Amino acid sequence: MKNFRLDKIQPNHWGAIYLLLIPFYAVIYHWCLPKQFYHSTVTLETVLNKDKEVLKDIIREEIISNHKFHFDKTVSVINNNYFDINEIEIHDIKGNSNSVKFDFFLPTYGIQEKDSVFEADGMKFKLEKGAEMMQPMAATVNISDEFCTEALDTLTDNPVFIYKYIEYSKINFNYDSTMIDQIFWNDEIHIQGRSIMMFRKKAWEKLESFINTMNGIPSDMSGNYWRMFYFSSMTITTVGFGDIVPLTTLARLIVASEAILGIIIIGLFLNSIASKLTKK
Repeated sequence: MKNFRLDKIQPNHWGAIYLLLIPFYAVIYHWCLPKQFYHSTVTLETVLNKDKEVLKDIIREEIISNHKFHFDKTVSVINNNYFDINEIEIHDIKGNSNSVKFDFFLPTYGIQEKDSVFEADGMKFKLEKGAEMMQPMAATVNISDEFCTEALDTLTDNPVFIYKYIEYSKINFNYDSTMIDQIFWNDEIHIQGRSIMMFRKKAWEKLESFINTMNGIPSDMSGNYWRMFYFSSMTITTVGFGDIVPLTTLARLIVASEAILGIIIIGLFLNSIASKLTKK
């Protein structure tokens, strides 16, 4: 150890150390500093499409379980028509700074005299005797990030569930918000005239992660390690495009340490090469 000198380290070793620092710092950024980086272009990433499909399934499951919980059935009647909540479809999920918005489509049925098959948009619906396909119920639903604290006093303090305000828009002409309430909750449970929906906490955490992503904090969404790997690469090479930036003092210090360390190692790498060429 007494004879150890930095200039004795081979250039390929310095190069290996330099490259290994990239995944090393990416792990620190991803696992140790979650939600401490702002991503300005994350909403444009195509990788989020897969997450949106997962969220559609989560919302659909929550609507169905919410309906079953409060109505204790899957088939409900609205103005002499009926629907099966299991047939609900979720489309076009979006997010903004404090809410998740999605469109839903729900077939409704009236009365007919014999069995038949109804076809729409390439899908077939078997209608039993007494059923008739009516104008489907459709609307845009906005789930607010605002926590419904009044629900705990009015309903029940259940640690498994979270209550969120919801609003409707773009309702098709045959239905109004009172009818759509029959999907999410019954008319008796309105807080200050606003509709609310019950979510299991784990499901809401997924939706909350999506809202955070729309705000530029995609820590819990797909591909975040590789985002930080890319950021680490840009930092150690001091390129710094600025599409990802640290938000806290701790994150800034660690990012600065990587940039400084990268410059030092590159210097040692070049010095090692120069030493080998001089000796020749």
